[in-house]
Amino acid sequence: MAKFTISGADDFFDRIERKINSLGDPNGICKTLALVEFIPAIQDNFRLQGAPMPAGAPGRTRWQPLNEKTIKQRRKGKGAGTPQVLIDTEQLRRSMLDAKAIRCSFDGRILTISVGTNIIYAATHNFGDKKRGIPQRLFLSYDKATIEDANRILASFLVGG
Repeated sequence: MAKFTISGADDFFDRIERKINSLGDPNGICKTLALVEFIPAIQDNFRLQGAPMPAGAPGRTRWQPLNEKTIKQRRKGKGAGTPQVLIDTEQLRRSMLDAKAIRCSFDGRILTISVGTNIIYAATHNFGDKKRGIPQRLFLSYDKATIEDANRILASFLVGG
């Protein structure tokens, strides 16, 4: 599960709290931010076969390529398989497109948006498993620009209505 936390100045959060409390439920703005910013960022990780560099550094870390054994196993199944990492059946990638993958919480100061999946093998691939020789292929990640864009959308939401 990737968690996206937006924080800032107290007066900004006072406005957020008033606005969100006026809605009665923060899920609307959370789902909007997730669908417009965070889920597309995660989908880009699959498309680009890598994840943004940590700590806001520019560029991406490419995922380790599939080993030959994995490629051969895919060729034995249905169809020709695909040489792309983490994209065979596309079940993992598609699981995060569901609105059920989005969770939201607001404690009066911090609006937290979580995007994840209930696919059993997701954590193994996201974090890796050295014992089984599965490399980390971080897909539940985003870059600094995604957070900045989400902050702009949230600010626009607060000012606009």
